[in-house]
Amino acid sequence: ASATAHPNVHAVCRLILTRICEDNANFPAFWDRIVDTTLCSASHERKQLAFRFLEHAVPLLRADQISAAMSPSLLKMLINNLVYPDSFHSAAAKQLCQSLAGFVRTCPEADRQLAVLMALLHKPGTIHFDSVTKTQTVASLVGGLNADAVLKYTTWLKKVFLTGTDSDEEIKEGSIESHRRWASNQLVHIVKHPSLVRTEQRLLDVAKFLFLHAFFKVKKTIAGDPVCGESPTFPLSVESSKLAAQHFNSVLSTLGTMPSFRPDGARNSLPGTRANGDFWVYSLVQFANCLLLDQEHFEPLTPLSVEWRESWEDMLGNVEVMRTSAGKGCRVSESFQLLALNLGVQLFSDAAQVGEILTELQTCYQKATEKKRKKGKGGAEEDEPHWVEVVVEILLSLLSRPSHLLRAVVDTVFRAVCPQLTQRALQLILDVLQPAGNEAAENHVTVEDSDEEKVWEEEDAKDRLTANGDAGSEEESESEEEEEGDDGEVDEEFKAKIKEALGKAAVPQTDDDDDDDDASSTASE
Repeated sequence: ASATAHPNVHAVCRLILTRICEDNANFPAFWDRIVDTTLCSASHERKQLAFRFLEHAVPLLRADQISAAMSPSLLKMLINNLVYPDSFHSAAAKQLCQSLAGFVRTCPEADRQLAVLMALLHKPGTIHFDSVTKTQTVASLVGGLNADAVLKYTTWLKKVFLTGTDSDEEIKEGSIESHRRWASNQLVHIVKHPSLVRTEQRLLDVAKFLFLHAFFKVKKTIAGDPVCGESPTFPLSVESSKLAAQHFNSVLSTLGTMPSFRPDGARNSLPGTRANGDFWVYSLVQFANCLLLDQEHFEPLTPLSVEWRESWEDMLGNVEVMRTSAGKGCRVSESFQLLALNLGVQLFSDAAQVGEILTELQTCYQKATEKKRKKGKGGAEEDEPHWVEVVVEILLSLLSRPSHLLRAVVDTVFRAVCPQLTQRALQLILDVLQPAGNEAAENHVTVEDSDEEKVWEEEDAKDRLTANGDAGSEEESESEEEEEGDDGEVDEEFKAKIKEALGKAAVPQTDDDDDDDDASSTASE
């Protein structure tokens, strides 16, 4: 029975297959006649042999041969058996996918890696291969790509986003949004993927690409530019632009928390620093300014008011002043710069509130860096809040926004200004953490999770439940311990129920705390 379900490939067949794979002239005819025409349309045992043949052949083939070997008939058979877990060849199909992922991880040639990946993403495969088959096949393949393959895959994803299709066939209007949504999500995925080789230029190009199509319209392309060299085949919808903006913020959040690329390491730099010492967000702000100034090639999707442009120009000027101080080793100036740059980026999506915050931030920076006032100088200045108190209020207001990016920035900035905290600044934080009364409870800061965070947190929660058991039970036990601590005595009825439930597993208490309790009760008696 096992031989019928899992036929073994005879050693002679392996030798023949190896020789055929080396024969470039006869391989296409052999594969078409023996595998596609015969095995894929025969009995269950022979169909499984087709999977085994492909598994053996792929490591021996060139990139163009791999594309031919992963033929439409084989791919349809693979997808059908992955979609239906109870199908006859489901286990063999999963084994083949694992084998392909293992090949991609060990293969040093980018073209061969991409040949396997593209075969699954192009028809009769689908860009939604993992969703359709409920597997992580494509994700595993992408995670095994080397640096050259990732760069080529990134270029292809940009093309899919711009054209709204993954092939040269006739474009269906209904699939354009779906393709753009998938391509944009994949761009974020390859930035966040921890096992992929990260190069500064690729990361920066992805962030620039998403920013460009989130907030600008390309009027005229710039030949040879990796970001602005092509324009969308079809105009981007409002939904696509909003999605690009969300994904840009997600990429910027990742870059902002990434260890420094500086040669001297992260110990001497804040997170989110490039090799030249600049923040990633500074490079993106400079890119945004170039787009604003180049009116011949680019146009903002949303008309920008005079007040907006004044806020933008003020932000740029203030940042340059902060950079000068930061270059002298001032960590506070460096943190102010990071906060101002990220708020400057937020001007494109929420100018009304961010503009006012930028003004307050600049005032705080001036007070934080000016020399101490002479003692005895009275007047209205003594009644003004300390600059760190205003900064704390700004940080608390940013925490209330559903933005993982801003929360990461707040965390970095707070670490720098923490040594400067006054008693009133600390009280502001305590008032938020422990609101007094109903009125304060209604007005305290509420942190909402962004959509992206919710997905990751759900996955993290599953992991925590698996590793630590039922989290709810832990919380209940903790609350019970608190209640016991407050009451100062243990519910005897509850203890009796526990002993009854445990039966023989109930053992005498031997902890030091229990001994102390026994001693106390004996003394009281």
